[in-house]
Amino acid sequence: MLEEDLPALEGHRVFASRDVEETEAQISALLQPHRLRPTTISADYHANMDFFRFSSIGVGSIAYSRPMSLQLEEIADYYLLMFCRRGSARLIRNGGEEWVGRRHGVCIAPGEPLHAEFTDDCEQIVFKVDARTLCRHAGRKAPLMRQRIDLADTLFAPWRTFVRGMLSDPATVDFATSNTRVAAEYESLFLSTLLQGGLVDNGRADSGIAPISVKRAEAYIDDHFADPITLDDIAAAAGVPARTLLNGFRRFRDTSPIRALRERRLTAAHERLLAAESDQSILDIALDVGFGHPGRFALAYTERFGEKPSTTLRRRRLTNLPTHRQ
Repeated sequence: MLEEDLPALEGHRVFASRDVEETEAQISALLQPHRLRPTTISADYHANMDFFRFSSIGVGSIAYSRPMSLQLEEIADYYLLMFCRRGSARLIRNGGEEWVGRRHGVCIAPGEPLHAEFTDDCEQIVFKVDARTLCRHAGRKAPLMRQRIDLADTLFAPWRTFVRGMLSDPATVDFATSNTRVAAEYESLFLSTLLQGGLVDNGRADSGIAPISVKRAEAYIDDHFADPITLDDIAAAAGVPARTLLNGFRRFRDTSPIRALRERRLTAAHERLLAAESDQSILDIALDVGFGHPGRFALAYTERFGEKPSTTLRRRRLTNLPTHRQ
């Protein structure tokens, strides 16, 4: 599929650059902040990216002229599907390495790290799938997706055919990106065909007793939520590989370790805002409970509690106003 011309993508050029920092900034704006560095010394460098979006799904291609290294501590609230139309990529995952090419791609779930190296002839094809939309479509809070995507697998045939047809027809993409109703229909078809091939388990969270590794992880999160801990830290405390822990959380808790960590931090922030002293600020509280990005904290808090942190804090201060008797 990916060795063919993709005129629908090629008509949506976002940038072309000869500067690595500009490349990093441009890609970060469309995906998320990350660290991008060349792995060889050379004066010759150029990169380009094509990208379009229909409803909650982003589709793009990224090409570099030099071998590059990408470091991302954790995928945010989306699933990242990655293939290589040309060249290849090496991913460091779960203590091993995986190779990405035309036939074999990867699905990286929210909360998982991404450490990758790309060859100098590499052109990536990426799909950014909003996590909440996919979860809603799957009927689960944290659907367990296959890590590896084999485009020759018959389970992925409907999705492969759908994507090939879309990317080979610029008129269809223009229609989907300019018409909200059509975009929603294409989003639904994209997700339905993807889940048919990529969803590991259609069941919901196991109601049985969670393994000790999950309980150790939860205890570690409870004790260290205010610290800058990562998925690897939680897995090490639980005594199992990161992927095993991810599977355990999704099976028995219908969530992921990173989402559980964020939920614990949000709960702590809510409790502290409700008990805040007059000199405590929202920024202080966010940092105290482990949120390093105030903007992300505000968005997550509003989504979780249905009001902004400032509203909670203002209500707390209003209830503490001194009363004056006549």
